[in-house]
Amino acid sequence: MPIVFKQATKQDSKLRLALYGPSGSGKTFTALAIVRHLVGEGGKIALMDTEHGSASKYADLHGGFDVFEADGDYSPQVYTEAIRAAERAGYDALIIDSLSHAWTGTGGALDLVDRTARASGNKFTAWGGVTPLINTMVDTIIGAKLHVIATMRSKTEYLMEQDGKGKTSIRKVGTAPIQREGVEYEFDIVGTMDLDNTLSIEKTRCPSLRGKTFNRPGIEVAEIISAWLTGTSAEDNAATAEALRVEFMAIYDDQAAAKETEICLFVSRGEAGSFDALSGDQLLRVQRQLEKRLATAAAAAV
Repeated sequence: MPIVFKQATKQDSKLRLALYGPSGSGKTFTALAIVRHLVGEGGKIALMDTEHGSASKYADLHGGFDVFEADGDYSPQVYTEAIRAAERAGYDALIIDSLSHAWTGTGGALDLVDRTARASGNKFTAWGGVTPLINTMVDTIIGAKLHVIATMRSKTEYLMEQDGKGKTSIRKVGTAPIQREGVEYEFDIVGTMDLDNTLSIEKTRCPSLRGKTFNRPGIEVAEIISAWLTGTSAEDNAATAEALRVEFMAIYDDQAAAKETEICLFVSRGEAGSFDALSGDQLLRVQRQLEKRLATAAAAAV
């Protein structure tokens, strides 16, 4: 078969994001916040939960999502099948919360190696059967036709620090993700979370994120990622938002009350402080909501 090269494009690019940090750093909430803004209000989100149903505590936030709770079997094959199932079901994004269990959990890689080594007496050859399972799982993540965000627990250390008054305090910090060494570098973007819910970008293929930190990340990160995946610049996004704003005002100027009602939803959720601050994506969402409301009112009047 002849080898043919073609020009590289970002057509239909999908995100591969890894978030790791200590327990309580906000990995699950951050993954949900970023992916909801990324896929939009009507986007379908699937979540694989290995944390005993903890993600479902956010069920009433971020527009909702569907969950698969892995119950005691965290083998790489289960992860692989969950990714494929989400893809077959037509989800726009999958959150894996967390990928660490595929390494250290019951049925995970380390557990499988120990079981095989006890039976065969040879730990080296045991890895020969487990490594391909991990490789297949990682390859499935990379090749999936949907956005994938994976959270990972981190190895924890405790640091003793002194403030300006000489008072000593102990701070818990995460040092490295709990997974196979180097697996995080299979992702497009890798970020660490701390107990202040601050995201620090550690590795990225997106130039606009390089070296950045975000406190309580969400829409800002999602908009940067979306622009990078689609190949649009910040200037393009600003121009699009302004064009939508002008069109919106022209169409819905006589629906000021309804418009303000919808905008207040964004303001109350802290997504925007005013109409002028709405992004292009938010303007589209407001427009869709208004169209639905006006269509419902028109049908009721008949």
